[in-house]
Amino acid sequence: MSSASDVLPALATLKSASIPKPGRRLMSTLMVSACAFFGAALYSGAALAQDDEEEVAEPGDEEAPPAQPGASMDSEGDDPVATEGFDKDARFVPRSQREEEVEGDAGLDLNAELTKPLRLELDVLFGFGESPVPGPTEARTPSATVISFRAGLSYAVSPEISLGLDLPWATASYEDTPSALDESSNALGNPMLRFTYRLTAGRWLIPLRFGVGIPVGQGEPDLTSSDTARVAQSQLHLVTDSARGLREGEYYAVGRMPVSLGAGIERREASYELGARQTVLVMPKLSGDISNPGGLGPGTAELSSMALRSVTEAAFDFWFIEQLAAGLHLWFVYDAITAVKYEPDRDVTQPSPTQFVIEPRLRGRLDPVTLQLGYLVPLGGQLGDAGISGLRLAAEAQF
Repeated sequence: MSSASDVLPALATLKSASIPKPGRRLMSTLMVSACAFFGAALYSGAALAQDDEEEVAEPGDEEAPPAQPGASMDSEGDDPVATEGFDKDARFVPRSQREEEVEGDAGLDLNAELTKPLRLELDVLFGFGESPVPGPTEARTPSATVISFRAGLSYAVSPEISLGLDLPWATASYEDTPSALDESSNALGNPMLRFTYRLTAGRWLIPLRFGVGIPVGQGEPDLTSSDTARVAQSQLHLVTDSARGLREGEYYAVGRMPVSLGAGIERREASYELGARQTVLVMPKLSGDISNPGGLGPGTAELSSMALRSVTEAAFDFWFIEQLAAGLHLWFVYDAITAVKYEPDRDVTQPSPTQFVIEPRLRGRLDPVTLQLGYLVPLGGQLGDAGISGLRLAAEAQF
């Protein structure tokens, strides 16, 4: 097709030729019409080309959507780096990300108990001070130094069930020895058979505990007996129970069948551990009686057919680093029924049946062993008035 620049010279040549006037008018009209036609055609072509560049329509579409800009770091929305995830099995996942994934887990896996099913424990306590004894409020032993051992083992036979055995033993010496009762002595306590059933609720562990004692603890239930050697062993049990804050009375119940029922709730995370426990000690009498009802002081005394004690505990530990933690263990004891029922013959203040004890502690962890150092401090009550306390060293290992 000829362009406008080719047509215009041709039209000028035709105009200058010898054409009759009527023909010239017709030629001028045609020339103007042709110029207008070609001008309109050029303008329309340019407009259509511009429209094609701005919008590309698919066949059959009435209206094409506007083009979307490409993604960039300055575009609105989340930064891809901020929303990037981690593979939990990757080698270099940040520790904070790992802890978040672990703590956000839906539940606690009890199968971990089977990876190290055997647990060994050794608890050694050094007690210092006087201990209250049955009788008037001011009745106490001479100042004593007691060393108490408790060894235990347990085995997880299934993810939910563990069976265990505890063996207690103690020895003591006294500063003053006015009688044979206050000479150095040692005694075996009641071994305890343990059964634990574990439940879970999310990240919480709920252990249910049952224990029954083997009533072979050395000593004499009758503290007025003439068998001073055996009475000295019973006095040792009283001192040991006091030094341990009255928390583990099942080991030191002479002449009784101790049964412990307990339930707790625990949570263990990478940086902290916390828990609470409620234990009830039921200790029916098997043998013995008070031969001299007035031998414990002015009044009468008798052995209760059933002794009952409640122990409520709470503990919290914070791991500053993976190997070291500081924490606090505290408990409240209520003697609902004491082993020896003493009735004074005059109006005097009876010993308090309640006792509160705290134990600040440090814990260290070096797999598979966990170590503990704590100091037991009674707050008020009979133990606080007597001024007895204890230093605890403990170790636990799992295999």
